[in-house]
Amino acid sequence: MSDVSDKGPEGQNPERLIPHFESVDTLQWHLTEVFGERNAIYLPDRRSRIELLNLGVSELIAARRLEDTDKITTTFARIGARIFCIANGVNNVPLSRGLEMKYPLSGCVYCGNSPCQCTETRPAARLNYNYGGEQSTWDLRTWQDYLGHLYGGVNAAKGLDYTLSRLFAECSEVTVTEYRIPKMKIPEIYEEYSLELADVTAWTLAAANIMGVDLQSAIEDRYGRGCATCGLTQCKCNTEQFDHVYDGLN
Repeated sequence: MSDVSDKGPEGQNPERLIPHFESVDTLQWHLTEVFGERNAIYLPDRRSRIELLNLGVSELIAARRLEDTDKITTTFARIGARIFCIANGVNNVPLSRGLEMKYPLSGCVYCGNSPCQCTETRPAARLNYNYGGEQSTWDLRTWQDYLGHLYGGVNAAKGLDYTLSRLFAECSEVTVTEYRIPKMKIPEIYEEYSLELADVTAWTLAAANIMGVDLQSAIEDRYGRGCATCGLTQCKCNTEQFDHVYDGLN
């Protein structure tokens, strides 16, 4: 890829159109192209990537407390990019596969209904292993609409605080997965990470639905033309420069 001209805000070329990524897979590939080399050098272990994801959720809560709409949108974009960053650190395990497995068109994998009608006690999930169908072509916006239909009523009734706490809990599950890896076989690692990252994505989309943010647009606007900080289509930032979360915690 050629570098983006360093003109315009944050080094972006204002004349270059923001692309639309037609599926989760194409968005994942794009973000890997933009940040893969940088992440491999400065974030070589998954635990550092998971830490940034957790800090991103903390930043979202801080932005919500301040009612800073622009910061909320930026933080959602960061969280989305960091989910893909972790997937990139697991040999580019496809996020779309986990979403298909855990959130199929047939409805809730626990109660089987669409919309979900789960009670406090629910059976074990019946995962969908027939991935590669229609849902594999969906973009994040389509997933956000679908999950809004499937779980939106339940999540809205329980409120934003509940949704954010569940998002934190799912991020913790990713951390637990990392510590379990020495006892797992490689295919199990891929499936576990795919499912856990799908859950984090689902709860991110749930929070975005309640807060009125289009996650697809947020990520495309910030990263569609390359790195939001250096403006290049293959990021050359170092750890003091790249789009970091700690500034949002001040």
